[in-house]
Amino acid sequence: MKQIKAVLQEELNTSVSMLQKFEMQLNQLPKGSIVEKEIGNQKYHYRAYRDKDKVKFDYLGRLSPKKLAQAKTEHRNRKRLAKSIRDLKKQIRYLKKVINAK
Repeated sequence: MKQIKAVLQEELNTSVSMLQKFEMQLNQLPKGSIVEKEIGNQKYHYRAYRDKDKVKFDYLGRLSPKKLAQAKTEHRNRKRLAKSIRDLKKQIRYLKKVINAK
């Protein structure tokens, strides 16, 4: 029984370490998604995100296709990291419950 708990404790420690790493990576990525608005015949890009109860828009300008693709990739990476963080938190709660069970 001690061996199983030791393995579970090791998995818990690994999960906590991964969670911290993912949260640091998430904080380095910009919040929000890219919004394209057409004014006249020109397309302008904004980053839309929530700040408390309000939706805010940061002007990014007229992005080249390369920079637009990079911004969309950052958005996808942020969503992927957020999902991984949610899954890890669920796993950590479960491991703590199993380790402390009698």
